[in-house]
Amino acid sequence: MREIIIDNKFMFLLPPLDKQMYAWLEDNILQHGCGEPIILWNDVTTDGYHRYEISRYEISMQHGVEFKTADMEFEPKDEVILWIINR
Repeated sequence: MREIIIDNKFMFLLPPLDKQMYAWLEDNILQHGCGEPIILWNDVTTDGYHRYEISRYEISMQHGVEFKTADMEFEPKDEVILWIINR
């Protein structure tokens, strides 16, 4: 399995989910799977932190939630930051 890196500097560019929204997302992923890919830049998560966290946890708990990844091509790190903010 591909090693995915969480960069806290990238993650904190986005507003956090409140408990209710996180619970909804977790329930939705358990019922329907992780429909949207986790977006990566050089194996670093740029979008889909919560989906990745939930899916990874559920896989370890043997629920079998699979997820896909999609790679984005950016040159400097600044392009990644702008993409995350404008997403």
